[in-house]
Amino acid sequence: MDRSIENMRDFAPGEHTRGRSRISTNGHDLQTDIRCYDGQSMMSPDLQDWLDMTHFYDRVHRNKELSTYRHEKTMERMTALTPQRGSRRRDRSRSGSPRLPEVYRYRSRDYHEAPPHSFSRAPVPDSRHLPWPSKSLPPPLPPKPLPPKPLPPKPVSKGDLVKDQRDTHRERQLMLAPRGLSLGERGDTKFFVIKSCSWGHVYDCWDEGIWATQARHVQILTKAFTEAKKVVLFFSVNKSSAYQGYAIIKSLPNARTTRPRWWNEVDWNISHPFEVDWRCKVHIDDRHVIHLRNPLNGNLSVTRSRDFTEIEDRVGREMLTIIEFHAKREAARIQEERDAAKKPAPPKA
Repeated sequence: MDRSIENMRDFAPGEHTRGRSRISTNGHDLQTDIRCYDGQSMMSPDLQDWLDMTHFYDRVHRNKELSTYRHEKTMERMTALTPQRGSRRRDRSRSGSPRLPEVYRYRSRDYHEAPPHSFSRAPVPDSRHLPWPSKSLPPPLPPKPLPPKPLPPKPVSKGDLVKDQRDTHRERQLMLAPRGLSLGERGDTKFFVIKSCSWGHVYDCWDEGIWATQARHVQILTKAFTEAKKVVLFFSVNKSSAYQGYAIIKSLPNARTTRPRWWNEVDWNISHPFEVDWRCKVHIDDRHVIHLRNPLNGNLSVTRSRDFTEIEDRVGREMLTIIEFHAKREAARIQEERDAAKKPAPPKA
């Protein structure tokens, strides 16, 4: 093997020898097999394969690789002569093939050759060369449903519109202190809560003594008026957190009864009007009776009653007593203010 390599170094381009021949074509050297006089190759199979694999016969490629290798070797010697502080020299294994950059060292024919890494972005493999998955992809998710459109505003009936607010001046004019009421024995009196959607409706009832309820409550009202001696109604305006006094029913709903002033303001099914006798016309906060529980309404507080909710006899009597007590005190205070307003102002000095 040494002899064959030595003979190869002595050959010049275009020379013909008995061991090998070199022919120059288009700047490349085509090397034929080196053979002895008996026709056998002087090189071992391993050496022949190695020279073919490293493109040794290509002069341009060989010169380029040798220049790179010699340049790296010179740089290594210079680095060894001037060692840097804190740095360690790593041994690099020498091989017959030149040292290539990292990005070109490992390559695959099945994938696109990626460029060197840059500091701006990471290398992204070409999607055209990615392997196709063996399993089928899952079906796409259905699109999310759009949010429902907002509902149009609910039409509000005329009876639900609170066109007026609490009128304390009108309350003072129409105020009536409790006159007292004989309830009789247990079962002689029935108690109900009347809910109103307007302050003006209650004030008009204070003045006229006429009321009308929903038509579906007429049967309850008629039964109570027939069975009991007295039917007491506790009036309360929606969201007022108070009671505006109480009255007793004088007659059943009748079409011949004079209609209240607000009759045409409501559009729900209304009953015929009926007469009531007011026994107390004073605004009383419901915090005084919030502790009372009504067994006929799921044992809830009496302040959580609906329109025409019946109140148990014992609870109704206690509620009437509490309202009368606070109504007397409130009426006395208002009367004192009235008297003080009527007194003439003292003469100015």
